[in-house]
Amino acid sequence: MVCDTLATFIISAYMGAAGDCAALYQGQVETSISHATWTTHPYWNSDSFQQGNICYDGNVYTFVPMRYNIMDNQLAVVAPDSKLSIVPNQDKIKWFELDGNHFEREHEWFMQVVYQGSHASLLLNKTKQNYGDVEIDRRSYHQIKTIDRYYLRLADGSLHEVKGYKSLRRAVPAYRNELRQYKRKHNIGFWQSVRQESLKSCTEFLDGLMASREPKAHPEDTTYTVSVNPTAPWDSMSISMADAAAVPVFQAYASGSTHRLNYSDEKQIKPGTAGIKPLNTQREYEMLKEVEVLGMRKKQSQQYSGVESFHPSLLRNVPLVMGETDVLKLALKLPGVASTGEAGSGINVRGGATEHTQILYNGNTIFNPMHMFGLFSVIDPDLVGETDLYKGGIPSQYGGRLSSVMNIKGKTPDRNSFHGSASIGLVTSRAAVEIPIVKDRMSLLLGGRATYSDWMLKLINKKDHDSDSWNEGGNTYEYRDGKAGYWDVGGTLNTLLSSNHTLLINGYYSRDRFSLTKEKKYNYSNTNLSAELRSRYGDRLSTTLIAGYDHYDYANRDSEYPTSAATLSFNLNNYFVKGNANYALHKDHLLNMGIQGQYYRIMPGSYQPWGENSYIVGRKLNTDHAVESALWMEDTWTLSPVLNIVGGIRLNLFKSFKEGLETFYLRPDIRLSANYKLNDNASVKAGFNTLHQFIHKVSNTVIMSPTDIWMLSNDKVKPQSGWQATTGYYLQFGKGSYEFSAEAYYKGMKDYLTYRNAAILVMNDHLYEDVVGTSGRAYGIELQIRKFYGKLNGWLNYTYSRTELKQKNAMGQTPINQGRWFAADYDSPHNLKLVCNYKFTRRYSTSLNAEYSTGRPYTAPIGIMPSETTGDYSVPVYSDRNKLRMPDYFRLDWSFNIEPSHHLTASTHSWFTIGVYNLLGRRNAYSIYFESDRNHVRGYKLSVFGAPIPYINYNIKF
Repeated sequence: MVCDTLATFIISAYMGAAGDCAALYQGQVETSISHATWTTHPYWNSDSFQQGNICYDGNVYTFVPMRYNIMDNQLAVVAPDSKLSIVPNQDKIKWFELDGNHFEREHEWFMQVVYQGSHASLLLNKTKQNYGDVEIDRRSYHQIKTIDRYYLRLADGSLHEVKGYKSLRRAVPAYRNELRQYKRKHNIGFWQSVRQESLKSCTEFLDGLMASREPKAHPEDTTYTVSVNPTAPWDSMSISMADAAAVPVFQAYASGSTHRLNYSDEKQIKPGTAGIKPLNTQREYEMLKEVEVLGMRKKQSQQYSGVESFHPSLLRNVPLVMGETDVLKLALKLPGVASTGEAGSGINVRGGATEHTQILYNGNTIFNPMHMFGLFSVIDPDLVGETDLYKGGIPSQYGGRLSSVMNIKGKTPDRNSFHGSASIGLVTSRAAVEIPIVKDRMSLLLGGRATYSDWMLKLINKKDHDSDSWNEGGNTYEYRDGKAGYWDVGGTLNTLLSSNHTLLINGYYSRDRFSLTKEKKYNYSNTNLSAELRSRYGDRLSTTLIAGYDHYDYANRDSEYPTSAATLSFNLNNYFVKGNANYALHKDHLLNMGIQGQYYRIMPGSYQPWGENSYIVGRKLNTDHAVESALWMEDTWTLSPVLNIVGGIRLNLFKSFKEGLETFYLRPDIRLSANYKLNDNASVKAGFNTLHQFIHKVSNTVIMSPTDIWMLSNDKVKPQSGWQATTGYYLQFGKGSYEFSAEAYYKGMKDYLTYRNAAILVMNDHLYEDVVGTSGRAYGIELQIRKFYGKLNGWLNYTYSRTELKQKNAMGQTPINQGRWFAADYDSPHNLKLVCNYKFTRRYSTSLNAEYSTGRPYTAPIGIMPSETTGDYSVPVYSDRNKLRMPDYFRLDWSFNIEPSHHLTASTHSWFTIGVYNLLGRRNAYSIYFESDRNHVRGYKLSVFGAPIPYINYNIKF
């Protein structure tokens, strides 16, 4: 009888209140927030509306689109009729459920219920605050800081803020002994990374402990359980009670979909309901499975085509030479990116030479990005943040290079707590620290690396020519006295001047030295300094101003013969200033504009005697000067929810000063890009760029070497120019776990410099006479499939690309290959790359890297002819330029990774990487060279790594 009365009351009360259900949507319209000015958003988990449940003024509304602004402690819902975002009366919201989390109102705040117990519960008050500005893609955004505060709620309704063991003991002094024993038994700590799990575990323990000491309930006290299945259709939803049959619930408000329970925590009994007990709602919580996320952004969401973005955390699970993490080497695993061979320095992007990729680190230009013959990059991975590689669509703020831009952002040091990391390997060691100088105001990041690799050359006594040489024989070389090494240091001082202004001072220095004998020594160094001011003015305007200095030099010494001992040196200096502004003109228009100026001073060569016995007469070439500047403006236009267009123009101005002669160039660049969403999972993109480059690297090697010369455009050397058209298709599938992309491109180049046959490139007063301008073309297609989540993740990509050059004007001499197209030195038609990781457990994983590519072209002697002076057949006759190809390249690498421990009380975390580089021990040819022996010319293949190379690295973080 009681059950029937209760069921009748619930249905009648629910149906009677149906007319009041629209009260939830009677509020103010939510204030719009410009997402373009924030790093993320001020909302809980997602800035989009998600369906959830809410208890408002005694009514329970289900499947209501809502979002929670935790910065303003404000819940907004979408009105079903007007579709407006409405902020209802927050005081009438008793609880709501969003994104699988339950929130209750406590002391004017909504708090997440982390653990719900009958005697002890754990609540989380998560808030966000403006934490100054940060720059992303050279644009200034508001940075959000998240603050978590935990509260223990007891059965009497009291709240106690808890941070760790001591605050828990103060909240429940009667249970301090049991709590201490529980903490010791389970080895529980309260570090920031594990605080929530530790507090939750202790709260659950206290709840059970308190319940065991609570007097048993009287048999007549009956508790009814109300359960609602949100996934079931409305015609099958019901309220079930322990002692009664199921009672159907009807939909009273078509869009709001609400029902009314009419119960009260104060156990108030409504008139006419004598004998009815209050209903207690019980909720179940399910722990989500761990999700492994690969540190790369999804391409579908990016505006430009041909953009690769990744986080340095990805480096840990990619097998690299000697086990050293390296951001540039990781880039070589991406489609459309290649090198000239094993240990080749620099990167070739979509048919561009190494000089055609601009490498920026904290806004500074790195002119030689490699350490130790190209084995490692000059960028310390512990100092690196996000990295963006623009292969196709290049924003207007970047210029001065013909192919691509790699923008490496430095890590932002923590202003609140001290952090550090260190790594020890077989070849190098490194360490980095983050030091808060003034809490919440100023912090310092310092890092450094050093090598102790001389032992590698000490192990080599004599090295004969490769056994795979084309002909037997060969000379013997002594490498026992060889040395090789490098060191670098870097740092960032981050100062919050005010809530709207942040100052960053960046510094970097690296130095390399190596020698294969005592007599021949090579040294080169990079120096970079910059100061950057990031500012914002309201929610619509942000600016960035950066000024800095870049320097590169080398000094090579040859003292094999004391009478001819000499030092060859070169240096390049670049002073620059850049200003950039982002202005939200309209919700559909975001303007990016700026100005840039830089001054080059290049000493192209100095040849000076070394030692008292040297008879060399010193020479020094004239210093070159030039000024390069640019103006740009770009508009990101949102035409519709599915179509975005970016259009920009960059005006380049260049003026050189060469031996008193001034030369001026004015070159405009056009940047266009479009992104069209086919649906929620697929999009197509297209883009067109024109680019100009006013500085040239002159070399007869295909890599960046310590004898390279950088020269400026002048009246005899024209600027390089090029254009690129690109298009792509992007698809996500498998619930977002997989991504497929296909991109195609075609680019044209003009006035790219290459050397004449028998050219003299070092200490040449008239270098322009030994280099020739060529036209080029490059085209290709890039296919990639990536898996982001799960135990198995990684990517597989295939690239088909061709790069060809042709000399047009021979200036009275025979053109290269009689003016026909010939393959560039770095042309490699087929490239296949696989990077995959398999996670056995949370701590143990294995990684595999496989790479195949077509051998690069080379020029070979096809015969010999007699010398005009001696008459001997000693002068080689060469084939057409780059007519032949080296053998194909294939390499397989493997590593086993032991991830950081998960002990709650550990103050430090360490991990190991054990692996083998070149697992199959293939002798891949890095180059082919030739030597004349009387009337014969012999060819030899040189392999850099001709055997498996095991390695082990130990890393620690604190």
